[in-house]
This record gives sequence, C-alpha cells and structure tokens, in this order.
Amino acid sequence: MSDSLEENQKAWIYAVNLNQIDGAYHPSALLTAMMKDEIQGGISLLKK
Repeated sequence: MSDSLEENQKAWIYAVNLNQIDGAYHPSALLTAMMKDEIQGGISLLKK
C-alpha cells in the first residue's frame, strides 16, 4: 500500500471514530430507504 493511500485510510478511520464518540452510527430507516432508492437510480435529480 502506498504511503499516501495508507495516510488517507488512517485519516478516514480517525474521522469515522471521532464522529462516533457518542456511540456507533445507526442510520434511520428513512435514510436507509432513500440511500437504497438513490443507489438504484430511483430519486436522483441528475437523471437525464
């Protein structure tokens, strides 16, 4: 793994851990459904 990639990965892990100081992140059911719809192309505003 390159040094830059490894540094980015460590920074990402640190940011995620910092963001979860008050407990693990659990997305709401609504957010989960919206993310699933977006991944499947159901709600994107950028569709042509």
